Amino acid sequence: MIDNAKVLDNGFAKALEIIQDNLVSSLIKSIQQLFSELPQKKGYMGFTGQTQTSYMGGIYIHGSLRYIITEKEWSKPPVRGKVPKGKHVYLRHPYEGTERSVTGQVDIGEPSGRLTSLHFLQGYNAPRNCLTVVITTGTEYSEYLESIMNMDVLTRTFQDAPKVMNSHWQKIR
Repeated sequence: MIDNAKVLDNGFAKALEIIQDNLVSSLIKSIQQLFSELPQKKGYMGFTGQTQTSYMGGIYIHGSLRYIITEKEWSKPPVRGKVPKGKHVYLRHPYEGTERSVTGQVDIGEPSGRLTSLHFLQGYNAPRNCLTVVITTGTEYSEYLESIMNMDVLTRTFQDAPKVMNSHWQKIR
């Protein structure tokens, strides 16, 4: 004898799985597109390469980090660690642009932007009742560039995200 309630529950569970897989696939494609547009949109000239190589996106399902998407636009590794506040550094061959020196403007945590991004995503407290997308950089300096220097690190990406995401929704088959 077939238990109709069990058949329905299994059918709803399978439908939810298909819908979720479809949504996640669309979100991954959206994040990848947003990352592919970063080199043309960013408003700063990289010094160490820590910011460029630390862009990461996380997809959370019911509060749990399930997918991490990393940028793939900058294939060259960073040329050095982050520059701590007050430290003066000269680079003959910076990550981008011509030789120059900078003085660190903000306190830093870890010297690696990628590790900072990863740890941020792993520690993020996402809502438990939905799918959540978070995009970050792993440099404390990003906020300084945005708020003090009026340079774009993630603002335009945030502004473009709804349009990009809407372009990637897929029909469920």
